[in-house]
Amino acid sequence: MILRERLYSVIRLLSAFLRVSKVESQAIRADLTHLLSPQMGKDIVLFLKRWPKTYLLVDEKLYDWISLPFSTAFRAGTEGSQWIIGYLLQKQDLVNDIVQLLVTLMERRERAILIIQCENWWNLAKQAEAHLLISCQVLSHMDMETKQQYWTEVLQPLQHQAGNHCHTGGPVWHFYKNTPETVNLIIVFIDVTHKQICYFEESKAMNLYEACLTLMQVHSKNNLGWQRIDVTAEEEQYQDLLLIMELLTNLLSKEFIDFSDTDEVFRGHEPGQATNRSVSAADVGLYGVKLILSMMSQDLLKFPTLFNQYYKLITFICEIFPEKIPQLPEDLFKSLMYSLKLGMTSMSSEVCQPCLEALTPLAELCAKAQETDSPLFLATRRFLKLVVDMLVLQKHNTELTTVAGEAFYTLMCLHQAEYSELVETLLSSQQSPVIYQRSADAFNKFTASSTPPMLDRKQKMAFSKSLEEFMKNKNKERE
Repeated sequence: MILRERLYSVIRLLSAFLRVSKVESQAIRADLTHLLSPQMGKDIVLFLKRWPKTYLLVDEKLYDWISLPFSTAFRAGTEGSQWIIGYLLQKQDLVNDIVQLLVTLMERRERAILIIQCENWWNLAKQAEAHLLISCQVLSHMDMETKQQYWTEVLQPLQHQAGNHCHTGGPVWHFYKNTPETVNLIIVFIDVTHKQICYFEESKAMNLYEACLTLMQVHSKNNLGWQRIDVTAEEEQYQDLLLIMELLTNLLSKEFIDFSDTDEVFRGHEPGQATNRSVSAADVGLYGVKLILSMMSQDLLKFPTLFNQYYKLITFICEIFPEKIPQLPEDLFKSLMYSLKLGMTSMSSEVCQPCLEALTPLAELCAKAQETDSPLFLATRRFLKLVVDMLVLQKHNTELTTVAGEAFYTLMCLHQAEYSELVETLLSSQQSPVIYQRSADAFNKFTASSTPPMLDRKQKMAFSKSLEEFMKNKNKERE
């Protein structure tokens, strides 16, 4: 009895929310928004976005037991579920939130079929900013007759509209000229890149890279000159940046998670080898970094989620495409190097780790190129002291020892003269003869397996063992 009463209370709570939401919609249509509570509006939006994902058209096969009243009210084919979907589709004041909710609901076939049967769904699908979001999910659930209807009523008119726009001299992509519309498209591509890109053959992946690059160019143009000064606008920019970084990270994942039928390695082109690829994931990623830096502000860096995602992204690029970094424009190259320095010196260990991981492939690239006057060579030289200070002089998170050691060894091999000078400076600062000798012995062990040190796996393992012993002794001295 108690359980039944609780279940009825849950259903009554839902009914109360829907009634309040209906009253709010009527007030909006009557231009009485000044009488409404802003907080109540936010709570209704939050509820309508979250509740259906879990409880509407629930998959009963996933549960050992489900309440009969709840199942009767909200499972597929019931009047309750049909009414709720129809009501959601009528909420034109929440069109963007509802479209994103529908994308989630349509991941399951039984939900998608029920949604397609609603007349209001077809009206929503005809909106330019909504149809692409919906199309990606819904086409796979349609029979041939419904697909033909979708083409006739939704896609074909939009194609004609876009074609007319092209005849007047405007690119198709600039048909989506408003920032909210481009953000919706970014969400579409996030979904595609997250779930499907690993199965794309090279030609399809290239088309996706080109589309994503163009989309970000349009988004950049739309944001040019924007002045966001209120808290809500800053939150929107924060969300935009997170979406862009999520899209770029998903794109880059194709380079090391590839389940396509082809045996070709996407980035596996040796120097001088011909390739017909016009746009690569690296091109999109680096353009995205440029866009992100142009939108980033000091206040936005206060969001931990934002800068953690940013450093994850630039580490991906440095690890997968280190050869692209020296080719960057000077201002972008300097910004990227400054980001790595900032992450190592002013951020948490969670940020410091990916920065150290990014340094190693960049230093290895310099060692192979042997160009001692290149900007990348000079930039990596400045990081040598930072890494040595972190390991030798500063107290740091022991979880960073391995990744810092890899960066240390690579930089030491690359900048041997500077390393020797750095060691002499550190030793000369020791006033105790005992500590001086102990430190000198430790530094000698670092290069004992090879003089000069070389990028060799066996020597690197010997260095790691010596570093581990050195760190243990250093920690004992501090205790």
